Amino acid sequence: MIKQFSKYLFILWSAILFACQGDELIEASPQLVVEGWIDAGGFPTVIVTTTVPINKEYKDVSTLEECLVKWAKVTVSKGDTTVVLTGKIDENHFPSYIYTTGKLRGEVGERYKLTVEYGDFFVEAETTIPSPVSVDSFIIKPMNDEEFCQMSACFTDDSLSSNYYAFFCMESTQDTPSSFRLSPQGIFSDNIEGHVLRVPIYMPTSLFKTEEEYSRYFSVGDSVIVKLVNMDVVSYKFWDSFEKIRMLSRNPLFPVSDNMESNIRGGLGYWCGYGASYYSIKF
Repeated sequence: MIKQFSKYLFILWSAILFACQGDELIEASPQLVVEGWIDAGGFPTVIVTTTVPINKEYKDVSTLEECLVKWAKVTVSKGDTTVVLTGKIDENHFPSYIYTTGKLRGEVGERYKLTVEYGDFFVEAETTIPSPVSVDSFIIKPMNDEEFCQMSACFTDDSLSSNYYAFFCMESTQDTPSSFRLSPQGIFSDNIEGHVLRVPIYMPTSLFKTEEEYSRYFSVGDSVIVKLVNMDVVSYKFWDSFEKIRMLSRNPLFPVSDNMESNIRGGLGYWCGYGASYYSIKF
C-alpha cells in the first residue's frame, strides 16, 4: 500500500537517461521501472512503468500515465511456489494501476523473487522480510502557535542484529486518494549508540498540495496512519539513496549526479520486503 513516490521516481530515473550537448538533448533507450513491495502478512504490490522520454516539449504530470505498463507478466516466487499477479486499477496509487494477488502472503524470514516480462524487457529481483518492530510510545507536543504538533516515536532496537528502518505516513481523512509515503528524514539504521530509539516523524509531501500549502508538521485535527518498517540492507540502500536525492536536489550547492540504488536486475526500481507495524494517530 505504500505510494512509493512514483511521480518522483519517474523524474529522477528519467533525468539520468539523456545527455546534453549544447542545445541538444540526446535521448537514451527506454528502460523498465519496477516499484514493488510485500509486507509481512500482506500481499505483493507491483507498479510497472517505462522511463519518461525527456525533451524540450512541456509535458503535464498527467502524461506520465502514458508510460504505465498494463500488459506485463509479473510473477512472485517463494521456494517452489510461483504466483502470477493480476493487473487492476487502484486509485490509491500513482499511476493508478497495480499488479497484485490474494494467493500469496508475505512471511517473516522468507525470500521472495520477482520477475517482470514485457516485450523485450525482462527484469528480476529478490528480497527478504525481517521481523516487524513495535513502537513503544508516541510523543506529541503542540508547537508555540498550537496549530501544529511535533511527533516522535520511541521503540526498542534489537541489539543482537543489524537493523534498517523507515517511517511511512498516510493521511486518513482526506477526499483525495492517499497511501503511504516516506516520512522526510524517516530512513535510518541502528548504527547509533543506545538501543531505545527516539525518532522524529514528519508529514510527507503530497501530490495534492502546493509547496506553500505543505508543512512538515501535523495540523491539529489531522488523522494519520504511521507505518514503521524493518527492512533488509538492500531495501535500506534504495530508500536511503532516494532520501538523499530528494533532499539534495533542492540545494544548488550539492548537485545530484548519481543514480539511486536498485536491486532490480535488467531495469530500474526496487523490490522490498517489509516487517511492518501500523498505528492510527489523531492530533
